[in-house]
Amino acid sequence: MVQRMILKLEMITKERERHMEKLWKEFQKVLNTYLRNTEEYRNEYSKLRDQDSNDTRHIQNHYVEVARLSDLIANLRLKLTTIRDEHEFNVKQLQKSKMELQERVRNVKQEMEIGLKMDEEKLKQLAVCSNGALKYLQNLLKRGNAILQIATFCKKFETENESLLPFVHSAVKRQMFEVDEDELKEPSTEFDVFKKETFGIAKKFENFWMRFNKARIDCACLQEEKQQLLEENERLKSQLKEYLITVNISNGGSLESNETLLAQRPSSMKVEKVVHIDLKLKAVRFSKNGQRRPVTCIEGNLSNAIRNDRLLEIKNKPTELYSVVQQS
Repeated sequence: MVQRMILKLEMITKERERHMEKLWKEFQKVLNTYLRNTEEYRNEYSKLRDQDSNDTRHIQNHYVEVARLSDLIANLRLKLTTIRDEHEFNVKQLQKSKMELQERVRNVKQEMEIGLKMDEEKLKQLAVCSNGALKYLQNLLKRGNAILQIATFCKKFETENESLLPFVHSAVKRQMFEVDEDELKEPSTEFDVFKKETFGIAKKFENFWMRFNKARIDCACLQEEKQQLLEENERLKSQLKEYLITVNISNGGSLESNETLLAQRPSSMKVEKVVHIDLKLKAVRFSKNGQRRPVTCIEGNLSNAIRNDRLLEIKNKPTELYSVVQQS
């Protein structure tokens, strides 16, 4: 029984082994067929797998690059925002500066227009004032020339005691005034030239005012002397009139004819005021324009050039009365 079971088991085992071997061969056959049929696919799969690995690696690299570029874009956006804000601020400041500069330009233009108008008005006023000043200076020049001519003319009649340092060089001799040694030296610098010109003018003015004050003193003395002489003349005329009346009455004449006994002053003794002396004119009575001729030296000596010494000489002379009675 046991052997039968063992034999049966061996038979079943052998049968199953044959069946397993058959199945294994079929499996090998199917596997080989499968391998032959899927070799192409497997090669393509391998390629695709390698490509997928490469693509995965590239994708990862791209992810890293995208992250880096995203950070860069974020930084650039932040910089762009900052630069935009700065640009807007700068634009606003520039616009503000532009408005201020335009306002300043308008103000400067207005000031320039106002200044030009004021300058034109001042120029017109300056032209008018300069014309008046020019006429005034020309008048001063004429008066100065007249003063110089009168001074030159009157210098001839000054005595030695009346001579001072002259301010008219052409009318005075060299020996009448001293010359400083510093004035003879040539000025070496511009300051020396300026100092020489300035002090020269000041010295001339000082001499002029000395002569002017001397002339005013002489005029005051002459006026006082003239007043005394007029009073003396009136007194003498009164005495002469009384004397002539007494003589006429003693001779049997009438009182009405006493007024004709006093002789009038001749017209040649009348003194006219000299405004300008032209030394170039000829000594004629009247010129072509109807003006009178210049006063001669003799007439000037008899009228304006009488000085203290001659007046003193006249005072010291004995007083004598002369009477000229018109005979009928």
